[in-house]
Amino acid sequence: VSTQSTWGAQVSCVRFFLAVIFMTRPREPAGPSAHSFHSTIPFRSLVMQIFDYDNILLLPRKCRVESRSECDASVTLGERTFRLPVVPANMKTVVDESICLWLAQNGYFYVMHRFDLDNIQFVKDMQGKGVFASISLGVKKPDYDTVDQMVAQGLVPEYITIDIAHGHADSVKNMIGYLKAKLPKS
Repeated sequence: VSTQSTWGAQVSCVRFFLAVIFMTRPREPAGPSAHSFHSTIPFRSLVMQIFDYDNILLLPRKCRVESRSECDASVTLGERTFRLPVVPANMKTVVDESICLWLAQNGYFYVMHRFDLDNIQFVKDMQGKGVFASISLGVKKPDYDTVDQMVAQGLVPEYITIDIAHGHADSVKNMIGYLKAKLPKS
């Protein structure tokens, strides 16, 4: 499939997210003496094949608006509506207190990083300035201690992100349960 569009049209009002994953069955070995990686996998097993933009042709549709200013790209999370469905990375080299404050004051969502930061003080500062607090936590004992300190001080950050390398883990499930029990309004 060609990736070249002959339409030549650019559609500035279209937002999309495309991920195509096809599941295919591995081939049977050629014979009893065939040695292959798949010969040790039962036939009913599936192998995942991923296609990227080099394999897909996207055809733009006719734009129905005169100007992109007519488009609403806002997103609602909880009780707040944010201007764009874009979040800066919660990395120490990307966001800091002043950037998070500016984003919150101007209708954008953010997640503050969790490194070399006093989450308790950050929540106090943000809420003291009349904006929402969005923090990151890990899944270790100091993170549980931070939750306990927030509860003891009556602090409730509006948003909490669990920031670990691999989210599909029992440690994340346990932290979610702890947060729901201790800070149900976050």
